[in-house]
Parts: sequence; structure tokens; C-alpha cells
Amino acid sequence: MRSFPQSQLHARNAIIGLALAMMMFATWVGVHLWSMFGFVLGDDWPFVPIIVVLQCWLSVGMFIVAHDAMHGSLAPGHNREYRIECWYCN
Repeated sequence: MRSFPQSQLHARNAIIGLALAMMMFATWVGVHLWSMFGFVLGDDWPFVPIIVVLQCWLSVGMFIVAHDAMHGSLAPGHNREYRIECWYCN
């Protein structure tokens, strides 16, 4: 395994953490908007529980992202990004 200097490791972890957080946020918004405005309830009613469970699971993920940002583990050494992520996720 290759060894990285501490600053490069923090930067790499910050990029990965923020990218995953943004993907979680975009997915949450996309599913929410599609289920509210794009999903037509007709013969597709069996998909409703699946959509509810998916939205619940994504909401828990948003809470975890906000909690990680509040405690400083989302993007080590980037306090500005913490405040932005906390604001988005709450």
C-alpha cells in the first residue's frame, strides 16, 4: 500500500466525503421531486411502499451526512464545507 502525506490524505478524504454527500443530496432531491410531481398513481400502486422506503432510507442518509459534518468527520480540515453541508442537510 502506498503511503500518502497527511495533508494529501485529508484532501483526498475530503473530496471523497463531499462527493458522496452531494450524491446523497442529489438523489434525495431527485427521488422526492419525482415522487411528488412525476409519479402518477394508477396501476403502479405497488411501487408506493418501495418509494416510501427509499425516501426514508435516503432521509436517514441525509441525517448521517449532517451528523458527520457537525462533528467534523465529513471533510477533515474544511470547516467552511461543514457549515455548508449542515445547512443543506438540515
